[in-house]
Amino acid sequence: MSAQKNILILLAILVFATTEAIALDYTSYIFTIRDVIFFAYEDGTQVQMFKTTGEEVVPLTTLNKGQHLIAGVTQPNKIYKVTGSKKFAVLTGDPTTNGISGYYAMDANGLGTCKELYTYVPTSYPEIYYDHQLFIVFAYQDNTQVTIQQDIGNGVYQNFATFSLNKGQHWANSDISNKYLHIVADKPISALTCHDQSYFAPSAGGRWSGTEFYTYLSGIVGWPADFSLIRAVCLV
Repeated sequence: MSAQKNILILLAILVFATTEAIALDYTSYIFTIRDVIFFAYEDGTQVQMFKTTGEEVVPLTTLNKGQHLIAGVTQPNKIYKVTGSKKFAVLTGDPTTNGISGYYAMDANGLGTCKELYTYVPTSYPEIYYDHQLFIVFAYQDNTQVTIQQDIGNGVYQNFATFSLNKGQHWANSDISNKYLHIVADKPISALTCHDQSYFAPSAGGRWSGTEFYTYLSGIVGWPADFSLIRAVCLV
């Protein structure tokens, strides 16, 4: 084999290895019922998804900031491996198939209280759930300026609402249905999609443990819960 061919083969191996290394910079294992949604917070974010057997489910795909990727799974209720070249957020469960979900948005650093979030609000069914399906933004500091944008083209957004909140106040909307949202604020906020119950709530510091929390307990189908906005404080 000529030296030129050897060089070409070596270059091809290097390119392949570099692509694989990029895809494996950030790796996690997830469990999902039916849906997986990737959210990119930076341009040029490459993502992949695999079964635990190593079989590729989502080929290497590049997302720019604000874009999302829905990965429908053929085997529900399974564990999958997700990887990315840059930090990304991933939403699992059943938000797009049946739309009965409850979750706070999480940023690329794993924080639920921050200044920028991407999320999805499932299709709402007000005739069934009597306006208990809500999208809620919580503020943790006075004079927090918030803008909500809705996706109109996978990464192209238009303004939906702009408002100001003080510490402990919230903004709630029951009309948002089947929308991808971008939420930005000048001070940390959290964003809850409440189409069901059972979710971790972020603390004022952004992590999922702390000393101060704001959350909402839904009244969907008359479950025995405190159907009101509450403030929970842990004294340490």
